[in-house]
Amino acid sequence: MHQVQYPDFRVEEYQQRYSKLRKAMERFGLDAVLISNRTNHRYFSGFCAEVFALYHYYFFAVLPREEALEPVFLCTNAFPVAATTWIQERRFWDWPRNMYMSKESPGVQLLAKVLSEMGLAEATLGMELSSDMHVHMGASHLLQLRGLLPNVQWADASDAIMEVRAVKSPAEILRLRKAARISAEAVRFGFESLVSGMTEVELTQKMAARCHELGGTDIRYMTNYAGPRRMWADATPTYYPIQRGDLVQFDGGCLVEGYWCDFKRMCSVGPPKDEDRRDYEIAREGIEVATALLKAGVKPSEVVQAAFDVNRRHGYGGLVDWCHQTGWEAVGHGVGLDVHERPGLAFHNHTPLEANMVVSIEPFVSLNGVYPWLQASGKFGLEDSVLITDEGHEVLTSESIISHDLFVV
Repeated sequence: MHQVQYPDFRVEEYQQRYSKLRKAMERFGLDAVLISNRTNHRYFSGFCAEVFALYHYYFFAVLPREEALEPVFLCTNAFPVAATTWIQERRFWDWPRNMYMSKESPGVQLLAKVLSEMGLAEATLGMELSSDMHVHMGASHLLQLRGLLPNVQWADASDAIMEVRAVKSPAEILRLRKAARISAEAVRFGFESLVSGMTEVELTQKMAARCHELGGTDIRYMTNYAGPRRMWADATPTYYPIQRGDLVQFDGGCLVEGYWCDFKRMCSVGPPKDEDRRDYEIAREGIEVATALLKAGVKPSEVVQAAFDVNRRHGYGGLVDWCHQTGWEAVGHGVGLDVHERPGLAFHNHTPLEANMVVSIEPFVSLNGVYPWLQASGKFGLEDSVLITDEGHEVLTSESIISHDLFVV
């Protein structure tokens, strides 16, 4: 029997996840799910490797619904790290001729053969085909696979997959809690180190280094944007020298063993301007009012409405109307192995939250309520990582580490 080497989680946890996926497949009418991307492999097959950064290497797992069929893991025969998967049935293919130059992949033919051998050549197969999860294979190879299996009905498996992934296990929550704590401590350290003249890059480097010192295992998204760039949400940090009078917004966090933290805090270099202080406090009220509602059984639409009502009460109804008109109607998202997961804290999401979901909640307001975004010169927002419980919630990016107060240096 194949022995799992250096498992990411206990084998029993993977089996529980697969059992839940089988039930989800039945509800969504899928005979099997074919996974290929990094996060779904880590979650379901247990295959965990940095080689996913190399796009031309493919890895597949076929997860059938019927218990009589065993799952199968497939990859090229050169990867010993395949031993990280708990799946017992493993199939391997040889390298293509003219390695690194060839656009062929023998794995596509082998995958089609295995699916046929499993009796799935005329089945309904789910794949990672949505905006929030992509297949880890080239479009030409995806078309080739479909050509080799002309009688398969292909379907998007993202709803079935995310139904399982949205509710976290105790082992996952431990990693999410640690990532949140480390990220919060690192951002506080960075703000405490901030002096006039420091660049956005230097500030971000200090925070990133502190994350690693405290036990963070990876950083994939961490940014600070300041002064005239403070509307540049999600921008890469630059060598802009942060100056007295600037507001700085931090966004992102570190990962711990694959699991993300995503949160926001803001800092003022010197006393903030009156209008900045006013709109910052509106943003603070928005997150605190909305977070207070978080609890198992609450609909995300109610959380969004509460945040938007805060903006309206302060005279920014036009901004809210613009958000509705343009579809900018969410104030947060789930977080886990991906930085954006389900559930979406979205205005049209009426599916109640469940205990052990972890969400990042982030209401917002623009300076003076200006819209559209391209015309605004400032944006204010706080963000917290929050665990949903039956009784209420637990804020993982704790105020005891870095509060909602505007940080002033």
